[in-house]
Amino acid sequence: MKRGILVISSFLFSFAGYANQCSKYWHKEHYEKAFTFCKEEAEQGNAQAQYYLAYIYVYDEGHGTEQDKQRAYYWSTKAAEQGNAGAQFFLAYMYDQGDGIEQDKQKAVYWYTKVAENGDPYAQFNLALIYSGGDGIKQDKQKAFYWYEKAAEQGDFKAQNNLAVMYDKGDGTEQDKQKAVYWYTKAAEKGYSTAQYNLALMYDKGDGVEQNRSLAQKYYQQACDGYSQEACNKLKQLTE
Repeated sequence: MKRGILVISSFLFSFAGYANQCSKYWHKEHYEKAFTFCKEEAEQGNAQAQYYLAYIYVYDEGHGTEQDKQRAYYWSTKAAEQGNAGAQFFLAYMYDQGDGIEQDKQKAVYWYTKVAENGDPYAQFNLALIYSGGDGIKQDKQKAFYWYEKAAEQGDFKAQNNLAVMYDKGDGTEQDKQKAVYWYTKAAEKGYSTAQYNLALMYDKGDGVEQNRSLAQKYYQQACDGYSQEACNKLKQLTE
């Protein structure tokens, strides 16, 4: 699943160092004043103000203007072309989802790559998803593996699970059950029920690891507590 408003919000607050009126009023939550100054500064070419303005136009929650995704696209493009990472992610997401503009996976890949190459795990994960699914672009499992690994190494639990799946199945990389267990465990320890269930299956079946029904039960229980009905069913079978 793609990362949306929460991820974009994380970019927003990562650029708080700009000492301008747009940023000042935004962080004081004086949104109507922020809009006025952001628009003025954006028109003067300030990339950060352009990004703030684009954000306001999309996620209008009393921020001083009405939602306008076309203007959001315009200003995020302006900021992205100046190298603003938040705007680049924002623009990639809009192309990826077809949110306010025509969906274009090629352009989504282009902008996600800009951000991913600077080390952002959310962009890395979304990029891996696109390459893995071949959605609107040529499927490339090796690139999917590469970007999942990059994101997984930074602690992204969904990337950790998906990387484990690739090792588990030998999909896009050489099959390696030990590495699959390693990455499933990383994600499971973060409370991700999908990884907990996958790990339980491996221990239950002795698939690439020594069979361990106690650990299988542990992870089935955790996944069941995380609302995985499949895990609940497996747990019932195991404990009957």
